Amino acid sequence: MLVTIARYRDITGDNDSSTAVVEDALTDAQALLEEELHRPLEQGTRTERCRIFGEPRGATVYPSATPLVTTSTGGTVVGHAIVAPTTGGSFLLDPDGYATVTYLGGYDPAAIAGDVDYLPRTLERAIAWAARALVDPATFASVPPGATSASVGDVSLTWGPGGSPAQGEVSFDRKLVRRWRRRRDLVA
Repeated sequence: MLVTIARYRDITGDNDSSTAVVEDALTDAQALLEEELHRPLEQGTRTERCRIFGEPRGATVYPSATPLVTTSTGGTVVGHAIVAPTTGGSFLLDPDGYATVTYLGGYDPAAIAGDVDYLPRTLERAIAWAARALVDPATFASVPPGATSASVGDVSLTWGPGGSPAQGEVSFDRKLVRRWRRRRDLVA
């Protein structure tokens, strides 16, 4: 879980909901955002088949969980890519233009500001507000009668046919999603 309960309470001002309910909502909100972004957010060691791109700097792959911290496959982490050395090494190549890579990537909940794997505030706030909407859909109930959606920060809430907040679905701001979404289908 990337957003702590303390940070959730600081961001949303919700000091009344039980810790267990908030924890479940934060887990669900993070999963919803990961699904929307088409990539995992939490740091972990992963092995993936990635499409190989022939770039001047060498054979390059773009794993799904960024930011990248290290790789044990061979090659060098360069931004959001792993680059195989131009001489004396390469990835475990598949015959169809893919490579199998093992790496450590994603955001670390224990990272401090300035670390490469520190969770950006925009993502932290999006997860916290989505969790708030899951904890208490009535948070958005002060909208005019007949409204079909409402937004607070980077999170939007859309109501079902009856307009009932209890049947709400969390959706994330399009600008936020566009900025952080995985741009290409680079993983097999």
